Amino acid sequence: MTKHFLPSLPFLLLPLLPCVTKTVLAMPGAPMLPLSAFAPGCGDLSAGRAVILHPAEGPVYPNDLPDWAEVLQMTVMHYEASGEFERRRQKTVSDMEAALESPRGAVKLPRAVRKERRVIPFPEDLKRLELRMSQGEALQKKVFLLIDGDDEDQRRWVKARLDEEARRKGIATAQVVLLSGKRSLVLKEIGSHAALVRVMLDQGGQMRRMLEVTALPVRASFSLEGWEIETEVVEEHA
Repeated sequence: MTKHFLPSLPFLLLPLLPCVTKTVLAMPGAPMLPLSAFAPGCGDLSAGRAVILHPAEGPVYPNDLPDWAEVLQMTVMHYEASGEFERRRQKTVSDMEAALESPRGAVKLPRAVRKERRVIPFPEDLKRLELRMSQGEALQKKVFLLIDGDDEDQRRWVKARLDEEARRKGIATAQVVLLSGKRSLVLKEIGSHAALVRVMLDQGGQMRRMLEVTALPVRASFSLEGWEIETEVVEEHA
């Protein structure tokens, strides 16, 4: 068993051994390699460097502990044979898929019953800073569509918005933000737009709180002037 595992270990073991010989005798089955190849500070004893051997302090006992490399290999084999590695791999994949599917800490918001529009302006000093950073170029307006991905009517609303933007500009550039719901349902609904449109998750409700969103769906546009937030009413589908 040792010979299958130990050839990969000398680079871990040899720097820890005392510099007392020109070559290192590793565990049985391991290759014999020059110590200087792994610990240049030990060097070749033929160079005339003095080596001091300190006598043992106290009684000396034989090492009857199990070979830790064999113990490690047996542990790995046990986890493989018992299926524990596969169970943990599947759990990791499942956790990652869940994290990419729905926003963490999501809060279900009601549908809007009336249209509203409000503006969250940026402070003047922030506008001046942005102008300096953009070297006077106009900041391109960015549009975010905030929805509940589990609501079929809101998914239809997003699709209609993206279709309208694509007809007007030739390409849809708005970004979809899920405040709750499943990402896969939205990607399926928007169809061909999914190749270019980002569908993001509002993790921890950060965007919801920042924009003070209380009902959905919402069209939020971001520009140098600030946030323009439009709450819309979706049509019911039978």
